[in-house]
Amino acid sequence: MKTQLLSAAALFALAACGGQVTDGGTGSDTDFDAIEAQNATEARPEAEQIASADDIGQPAQEGPGQVQPGELRAEDYPETGEEMTRNPIEPGNEEPGGKDMMLASEYEAMGLDAPQGQRADLEAAREQATGPIVSYDGRSYLAYSGVNASGLIGEDAYGQDGEAEGEIDDLVLSEDGRFDRLVIGGDAYGADAVSFTTDPARDPRLRAEVTGEPSEFDEDALSQNAILVSELLEQPIALGDEPDAIAVADVIMGENGTAQNIAVEYNGDSRIVPFGAVKVAEGDGGRYLDMSAEDLQALEPYVGEPAYEAQ
Repeated sequence: MKTQLLSAAALFALAACGGQVTDGGTGSDTDFDAIEAQNATEARPEAEQIASADDIGQPAQEGPGQVQPGELRAEDYPETGEEMTRNPIEPGNEEPGGKDMMLASEYEAMGLDAPQGQRADLEAAREQATGPIVSYDGRSYLAYSGVNASGLIGEDAYGQDGEAEGEIDDLVLSEDGRFDRLVIGGDAYGADAVSFTTDPARDPRLRAEVTGEPSEFDEDALSQNAILVSELLEQPIALGDEPDAIAVADVIMGENGTAQNIAVEYNGDSRIVPFGAVKVAEGDGGRYLDMSAEDLQALEPYVGEPAYEAQ
């Protein structure tokens, strides 16, 4: 008679499920191999049990830097996964814990290229947009025609000869968002001497070009309602009864330089709101967002510019 020995853990597992120990011969109601396999599985760490190709449901990726199907994805298993172990997720994926589209920067962090079809569709939408903001796949992006203050401040402005005139320090807007002047060091160029050009094939895509001679910039001489964009980006604003709840991340202008939108951050999420939604309070003169928290969070998330370069 053939005799098989079980580990103590296997015997315990068998007893727990009401099984009977037999000699394992022909006609036995106990599958010793299955019990040992189950025991081995239960003895593995939880993370290893989850991370199987069947559980993940992702095809194997080939090539250096590719994520293998046995690795975890943070959005599916946040308690065990790591941010760097996510597999690419195509648009329209509705699996639990997935999301419609990963940002290109997330692909790049894993050493992957964003899917070309996804990239091409988004780039086409940004190029064809008639305004500075385009909605794509449930998110808002900066269109190619959009002029964002954060893409100008700290970059060089160029003269007619193509030579850099100096680094842009600030933009001055009127109370209603009209572009008034560009500040470079201690000088300023009026709106009629400044143009903004965008070129997806150029780095940086956005460029300010100036003509003529600048005038001396005197901040104290600005009107009381003038807006220095650098200050707007630095000072938090109120939302309802929450003081300093909103951080202004960017000011978005059209090609003519008129501010149309403001990118704000609230509770870790970015949204685009109309420029006119930011008001100045009477009395203390502090700024606040004229919108409820519920209405703000109902807006599409704002991404800005994808991290990859257009091809």
